[in-house]
Amino acid sequence: MKSFARISKILFTSLFTFVLFNKVEAQQLIAIQPSGAEGGVAYGVNDSLQVVGQFSTANGDAVDGFVYSSGTVTNLGSLGGGPTTGSSINNAGQIAGTSATSNGYPAGFLYLGGTMTNIGNLGYPYTYGYGINNSGSIVGASATASGYLNAFLYSGGVMENLGTLGGLSSGANAINNLGQVVGYADLTNGTPVAFLYSGGVMSNLGSLPGLGGGSNAMGINDLGQVVGWSDVGPNLGAQTAFLYSDGTMIDLGSGNYSEATDINNSGEVVGWDSVKGAFVYSTGSGLEYLDAQDASLLVSGGGSQRGFTEFVEANAVNNLGDIVGEGLYWNGSSYSDQAFLLEPASVPEPTSCSMLLGGLIALIFWRTRTKRLLSLDLPATRCLRSYT
Repeated sequence: MKSFARISKILFTSLFTFVLFNKVEAQQLIAIQPSGAEGGVAYGVNDSLQVVGQFSTANGDAVDGFVYSSGTVTNLGSLGGGPTTGSSINNAGQIAGTSATSNGYPAGFLYLGGTMTNIGNLGYPYTYGYGINNSGSIVGASATASGYLNAFLYSGGVMENLGTLGGLSSGANAINNLGQVVGYADLTNGTPVAFLYSGGVMSNLGSLPGLGGGSNAMGINDLGQVVGWSDVGPNLGAQTAFLYSDGTMIDLGSGNYSEATDINNSGEVVGWDSVKGAFVYSTGSGLEYLDAQDASLLVSGGGSQRGFTEFVEANAVNNLGDIVGEGLYWNGSSYSDQAFLLEPASVPEPTSCSMLLGGLIALIFWRTRTKRLLSLDLPATRCLRSYT
């Protein structure tokens, strides 16, 4: 009897503690608004909810890069010139981006702990830093001595030219933790197409069927799945978001001018649509627009309640499903574009909760059975053999 009571108390206490400290947390939508900023956009987010992007000052005279962490926004500074953009951040807090130097030319940078370092160029002082992985390797586009932008991989202090697919130009947009790089590269006829660079080889990922033929890869996860956009016709409005997986490129089905910008290791894709705004895509749920999916987090605008009225674009998603991008914000008197961080609702781990609950049910069932059988004056050993 005492043993049963003791075990029951332990299980009930464990279940109560689990529920108390693993309660469902509501979904959150955070406006990232640096002091004195007029507008902003977020481009990258790591698994610690550190966000990078850029914002414009209230008078519109400057564009500055920022990093957001635990409610605090820090200005990244510059390399001596004007505009700065934080493009990507890894789980170590290292940031890749672009900043103008004192001569006005753009330069790629690595930022960590308050220090911004110019990563150099491929022969001409004109470089853009776009992606960074957890090893600190950076990718982007840099001008060669001939004046054409080429994709680069910066690692260990050395910048490597990744080349093209026969044409003159290329650019790298993202790198995963296996060192695989994606971006665009010109063919010999000048058409830019999405590429995957892996093991020292640049491969053409092709494009969706259509009259345009061009494509660009914007993001890649650690499974090698790639997202981006592809032309499907001769007009500007015929660009559509794609997912490339297992050798096949599929149209995500927007139906409008669209772009897929990032993909996490769970296969969640984010991007934007010129008509319906920011979206998230998964194999199970298909294409869902944030304006509809998260309508309860938006305000109507035009009144006294401040907040986002729509999600314009989703630019990055981390492995926890947190999304960052740009939304239209109503401040009580006017609208502006602002950076957002959208955190999904978190729930208790179902397996752990089920195990605790199952243990309680099994214990109660066993106790009830034992009591009933013992009341029949049957040997305890027989009871156990008969009901195990």
